[in-house]
Amino acid sequence: MNIMRNVIWLLLCIGIALKFCQSQENSNTGLQLDKVVETGNNLPESSPIYTEELIHCKAILQQGNTEVEAIVKVLVATEEKALNAKNMRVSQPKSTYHKMLLNIVTVLSQGVGVLGSKAELDAAIQALRQANIGLATNIFLKATQRSHASNKEIATAYRHLGALTALAYLEKDQEAMAYYRRATELEPDDAEGWNQLGFLLQRNGKFDESFATHEKVLALKQDLTDQQQISLAYDGIAVDYGSHGELDKAIEFDQKSIKINEVLGNQERLADAYNHLGDIYYVRGDFDKAADFYQKTLQLDEALCDRVEIADDYANFGLVYNARGDFSKAVDFYKRAIQLNEMLDKQDNNTANSYRNFAKTYQDKGYTDKAIELHHKSLLLYDKMGNKEGMAINYGDLAGLYYQNLGEFDKAMEMQKKSLQLHEDLGNKKGILQDYSAIGYLHLQRF
Repeated sequence: MNIMRNVIWLLLCIGIALKFCQSQENSNTGLQLDKVVETGNNLPESSPIYTEELIHCKAILQQGNTEVEAIVKVLVATEEKALNAKNMRVSQPKSTYHKMLLNIVTVLSQGVGVLGSKAELDAAIQALRQANIGLATNIFLKATQRSHASNKEIATAYRHLGALTALAYLEKDQEAMAYYRRATELEPDDAEGWNQLGFLLQRNGKFDESFATHEKVLALKQDLTDQQQISLAYDGIAVDYGSHGELDKAIEFDQKSIKINEVLGNQERLADAYNHLGDIYYVRGDFDKAADFYQKTLQLDEALCDRVEIADDYANFGLVYNARGDFSKAVDFYKRAIQLNEMLDKQDNNTANSYRNFAKTYQDKGYTDKAIELHHKSLLLYDKMGNKEGMAINYGDLAGLYYQNLGEFDKAMEMQKKSLQLHEDLGNKKGILQDYSAIGYLHLQRF
């Protein structure tokens, strides 16, 4: 579960802060990670990375692979590919996002509350198998125009339209927002519509609007029996506070969400929340508390057989050990993360980040060749995903490595200029400024 779990739960300010914190020493009291690693459901340090328990998960995960679920997997995979290219994450908890898409595909497959012949519905389903939403969108648009439909039925169709149109590879977030807003106008007491709109606003950096939107849900909570929607609103407000650096308030609302999900027994959501709290305490330099929440996250992910998240959990422990200056244990956990990702053929930003963080760990200890090798593996993954921002950051890292570790000014300049070109392509003004500053610094050092 890396700094950014597959949900945009993780505060944008934390994502920036983590990159800074990874290179900083901290003098807080020692971290008892030996106990964390060797107790509970964690792997002993001497055990193989791919344990029998994880192999057993494969059989569990293969159960219940229905046609509808297979279509959802295609949509999710296409969405994640687009988000990786944009250096973004799904704008809501993963389990909620999957459930939303599952509901949409189920409605189409059963023809409930929509207009269309069986042939039209079958064609829409077939198109979704190719991640093409056009026919499904047309069906839901027709549903919004039914003359005898209730406001609730029409609002539901608009929410489905919003969810489909918000898929990141379509780049139609403004249109999706309009659908969600229409849904909330028709059914202002529906918490789901407000929450979905809030998460989409967050993805577009509109945190003040998102906060007001999630607050709408809390205003409804006296009459709201769906505790899950209340907990989602708490999650959203935690992100909104975090975006403004109000981490105490973010922690408060994460804890409120945890209390609800403990009662509901929702392990996936609890794992997300614990991971989020771990990230916050990591940023603050409180590594004991960060490790405690990462430990809770790992235990839940193992119980859920979520191997993708387990790999991210290992990477988080790598970050914590590295921050404490324990090189050997940091390397051990980064290896676990990378090997499990390779076994899963997981090629996403989290995997690329693991390579990059692993490289920086070797770089800090002077193992230059190994650091360069790992940086290039990270770079190849970012390039494969089309993530130009990730590539630019990696080139900047390599520039620093070639200058600081090897004294190779020309190579360092080459890497920094590649970073500049990518930031110029992206229109990233902050990145451009940083690149010009680094290039200027390199020129000064030559004279």
